[in-house]
Amino acid sequence: MYLGFTFMLNKFPVPEDLPYDLTTIYYRLFMQLPLGELKDTIDLQMALNQVNAADIYALQDYPTHNLSAYTGWAISSELTQAASKQRPVLIDNLYCWGSQLYRSVNPYKLDLSGKNLLRIPQYTKLPESVDAVIAEDDDRLDISDYDNKKIIAPVLTMQGIIQQGSVIKRGDLILAKNEKVSPEKLIALRRAGIKELTIYRNPRILVVSMHSFDEEHSLCEESVYVKDVLKTWGYDHVEIKLLKPQRYDSAFNSLKKEKDLTLDETLTTDWESYNLFLKNIFLILMS
Repeated sequence: MYLGFTFMLNKFPVPEDLPYDLTTIYYRLFMQLPLGELKDTIDLQMALNQVNAADIYALQDYPTHNLSAYTGWAISSELTQAASKQRPVLIDNLYCWGSQLYRSVNPYKLDLSGKNLLRIPQYTKLPESVDAVIAEDDDRLDISDYDNKKIIAPVLTMQGIIQQGSVIKRGDLILAKNEKVSPEKLIALRRAGIKELTIYRNPRILVVSMHSFDEEHSLCEESVYVKDVLKTWGYDHVEIKLLKPQRYDSAFNSLKKEKDLTLDETLTTDWESYNLFLKNIFLILMS
């Protein structure tokens, strides 16, 4: 939309051999274009490849909960603070996320506040009672004797954790005005709690060709030129429709009654069809 207006201000040159009537069209066309910024508010799922019309700020933190940074053992760090090789912390149970789910056991309902560990996948919401994740091969977890599983060194609080709000903070700018919505931006918008987006609307523009001798596949060059110019200015939804000039029905009927051999009804449109065309076009453009 703005590109066409810029052309007008800068008076971009047109080819020297372009007929005067096309040159006039080139410099006056923007006068007939929609004025202002046409906008629509749409569901986020429909926003891919659209151009954002306003700065968008996060409505929530992301992650909304602490997540595991990698696949490993989720643990309560508090119980490990006094652990050493001489005084290890014995582990009662090792639970695996997948095997619990296969048995229809909800891992979030497991008791992990005591000496129980849960093998948790990467990027998974942590159960409330754990605050650290150690790698599967971490030397601090000694399972060489499975009946005597133990922690032999302290684990730091929040180790292996992607903390709540560490990626996106509520109020962060997620998408700037005039940015195009890419698949990657959609992920960020969803994470930020965005459900709707205001985008620039690309209007539907109809070019009506009213030359008497035009046919569907041989339109006048002015109509085709207007369509091409509009598309170079960023208007993607441009269509050409054929409408012959409105007929003087009384004169036509008189000549038809006289069986005038020069009469050619394909050169004009009768009054009823002409007005019906305009009515239908209005409904199409408003839909």
